[in-house]
Amino acid sequence: MSKELLEELLQAREHKDVVNIIYKYIGKDYSVVEGTKWMVISPVTGGNKPTLSAHTDTVSKEKPTRFVYNGDTISNFNGVLGADDRAGIWIICKLLEYNCTDYNFVIFDEEEIGGIGSREFVQTNHFDSLAADTSCWIGLDRRGTNEVATYGLDNYELIESFKDNGWVEAMGSFTDVVNLAEYSGIACVNLSVGYNKEHSKNETLNIRDMKNTFNLLLSDIHKYLDEDKYVVEENYISGCGLNHWAGVYDKNSGYGFDDYDYPEPVFCEVCGQHAPVYDLGWGFVCGDCLPLTNEYKDK
Repeated sequence: MSKELLEELLQAREHKDVVNIIYKYIGKDYSVVEGTKWMVISPVTGGNKPTLSAHTDTVSKEKPTRFVYNGDTISNFNGVLGADDRAGIWIICKLLEYNCTDYNFVIFDEEEIGGIGSREFVQTNHFDSLAADTSCWIGLDRRGTNEVATYGLDNYELIESFKDNGWVEAMGSFTDVVNLAEYSGIACVNLSVGYNKEHSKNETLNIRDMKNTFNLLLSDIHKYLDEDKYVVEENYISGCGLNHWAGVYDKNSGYGFDDYDYPEPVFCEVCGQHAPVYDLGWGFVCGDCLPLTNEYKDK
């Protein structure tokens, strides 16, 4: 499972250090465009294909001093592991190592503090070029296993492509592909990569689950994802029961935070955190707190 690569990524706590590791796996069949807080890796052949996304920042800058292995799981003996989102970066590195030219790749810094890298990227011409060659946005930044998370920027056929492979639709809160979908009108999903209890000293990574996502992407699933643009469907009703996200998607005026009427910041009514939230009519609730409410099912 390339233990050395995984531990090297988990030890790297700065964006530039992670990028330097990624460069080791980029072959001659790819082109690279790099900004201060983002990096695009594309096959030189071009063409319409899915774009995979992961982020380089973690909530802790403290490097692990000792890894603990317990069966298929790894944890940090003395703090936050950082598998959110080193697991996603590991998958991208391995796909590059396998010279997989079925995807574009985009890497961001500062996802954990509001998707700063991706919000800066969508303002560039490089984003327009990448979107022109993108059929759908796929985040590699979801906890757990075999979940395909949606954010109200959905497309039925895209989600069904993963559900047909045994994945379960779930409701997400935020990741960088939300910004990319919002500004392009191309639908996004986010795939589980095996980490759990992220942002805490109890964080773990299930290596088997991470590899399962890698193997899915290495399979022929890309053939069902690259033939057309998976545009955001305004009338799609998520299997989770809700697909309206305050501050991200305005179906009346188009895309963009500036187009939305809600004042910023907007806080979750349940936990009080400033995070991407869903408008339930009676108030705003973040994705993590939605399971704590029953009202959203009837909205």
